[in-house]
Amino acid sequence: MTARRRAALAGCALVWVAGGWAAGCGAGAGEGPQVVTMAQAETLAGVRVRAYEVGGAHVEASAPFTVPGAASGAVQGAVGPGAAPGAVPGAALGAASGAESRAEPGAVGPEAAPGAVDSGAADSGVGVPGAAGTARVDGEVDWRSFTGRGRLSFDQAPGGADIAWTRHGVALKTPEGSWLSRAYDPARQPLDRVLIAALDVAGTRPDNPQLLQRNQAAHLRDDTLRGVRVAVYRGPAVRTATRTVAPGEQRTRYWVDGTGLLHRFEAALTAHSAPAVLDFTRHGRRDLALPAGVRLDPPA
Repeated sequence: MTARRRAALAGCALVWVAGGWAAGCGAGAGEGPQVVTMAQAETLAGVRVRAYEVGGAHVEASAPFTVPGAASGAVQGAVGPGAAPGAVPGAALGAASGAESRAEPGAVGPEAAPGAVDSGAADSGVGVPGAAGTARVDGEVDWRSFTGRGRLSFDQAPGGADIAWTRHGVALKTPEGSWLSRAYDPARQPLDRVLIAALDVAGTRPDNPQLLQRNQAAHLRDDTLRGVRVAVYRGPAVRTATRTVAPGEQRTRYWVDGTGLLHRFEAALTAHSAPAVLDFTRHGRRDLALPAGVRLDPPA
């Protein structure tokens, strides 16, 4: 049974919290901004379908990044044991274990539902500081095939690497020109959570507006982002495996225009980290495919 189905049976909405989708079931004691009206809840509930209809966008995203034992994180060695200098650090692809995998392609995984989405991040610049800097992805997302392609870079190191991802895994191009791929490990790799979120903001079914309103999703303010008038929403109370996150603690945000189109998504990768920020621009159809020879299957 999918997470969405389990949440539906329990009368819960799925929302993004601390790098993953969780069931929003308890109303909690909301504070601060106004709980969404039904009209606002319906707009928020339809964000994923609207993204799917539009088809894709340019994305600029980032995540905290730590290189163990490196003060400045010089980009070297890299994608796995014995890799040549000049690649993005191996931890960016999660190759710390040294296990290389060449995944097989598969169908798009079960769709996830949106949370609700405070600014705090300046309109110019996207980034989340990590212990050693910021990893950034600048690329394109295809919200029909749930595929992303782009360039991964690291603030404090030269160069970068081409990256491709689906809902099932990520692949990074080595300095030698081959592709190294693996399944996601979001518990250990903050970058994975960002890549997954870049695709999971789109889907074929809307969320439940009544549950978003009942669980105190909130309208924070009206704002302007890159010249576009948007409403900024905060996520509802959610229940994780270990605790309930009240509305006042919820750190998931959506910047949504008057047509229901998502322009920015912000989410905390961990309970105490600065939020990751994903900016979506130049919306429209994309026809992306994985690089030749790269295959990413859903987990067995």
